[in-house]
Amino acid sequence: MGPLPFALKTLILERLPNLENVWNSNVELTFPQVKSLTLCDLPKLKYDMLKPFTHLESHALNQVCIHKLTPNIEHLTLGQHELNMILSGEFQGNHLNELKVLALFFHIESDVFLQRVPNIEKLEVCDGSFKETFCFDSHNVDEDGLLSQLKVICPDSLPELVSIGSENSGIVPFLRNLETLQVISCLSSINLVPCTVSFSNLTYLKVKSCKSLLYLFTSSTARSLGKLKTMEISWCDSIEEIVSSTEEGDESDENEIIFQQLNCLELDGLRKLRRFYKGSLSFPSLEEFTVSRCERMESLCAGKVKTDKLLQVTFHWSEGVIPLETDLNSAMQNR
Repeated sequence: MGPLPFALKTLILERLPNLENVWNSNVELTFPQVKSLTLCDLPKLKYDMLKPFTHLESHALNQVCIHKLTPNIEHLTLGQHELNMILSGEFQGNHLNELKVLALFFHIESDVFLQRVPNIEKLEVCDGSFKETFCFDSHNVDEDGLLSQLKVICPDSLPELVSIGSENSGIVPFLRNLETLQVISCLSSINLVPCTVSFSNLTYLKVKSCKSLLYLFTSSTARSLGKLKTMEISWCDSIEEIVSSTEEGDESDENEIIFQQLNCLELDGLRKLRRFYKGSLSFPSLEEFTVSRCERMESLCAGKVKTDKLLQVTFHWSEGVIPLETDLNSAMQNR
């Protein structure tokens, strides 16, 4: 039969309770155009998806693999049952050289599967029962491989997640390479990461509907956000500060944090938020600032705030945009 006669780019196999195999015994059938493959909720799917080809001679069987059947996959989504294909060796790193995005809908204690897909740039983990996630023993992780490639992490709907990483794991160099962090509906987290974490390459941060968050990170972590350009925080009912004032030296209002490249800051639905930070703040690149439904927030910080480029602000309860005629703290107090 050969390749399909049409350009199939997305293949989704989901909630098929009787499906055992994806391919029949036709070794010529391939899906060269498929970029996105989803295998989820397939309870009878055999771990050995190549079983239909076992009648072939050994040299021919060696030519048959997932890489041959779907050679150009960039986005792979797996459920818990289907993950066993990675753990059993069906998907090896060198067979998935084009894979950029891995989405996992499951809970598993082992991080072995990540080392089987060394070239992924984006990792999505959804609907699991993790309490700590992305915790790696540094001697088990190839920091020159996996850790240097992964740029985007998106934990979503992990109700038991307490922390991304732990103080004693190999998470620190891992997070240092991230460019995008998007955390949604992780209901048990009090803060995002351990206090020693550095985000020196992070450019985009989104946190939404994390009901237990008291703050995002400590002042030392905040000072590592030199490349952050966009920060969007919304619907975190318990958050009182964005940057915690619990570290030594944070007692003074003169203690300044500079967000050198932050261009867009959005705070929405943070009903207990009192301030961004206790000390002083500098936003030399800030051009868009929106505060919406943050009833307890009277100022951005207790100290001074510098916004060299900010000309206007947006408040939810205002009629459109308000010109910034004084400093940002005064504008918020007078709204």
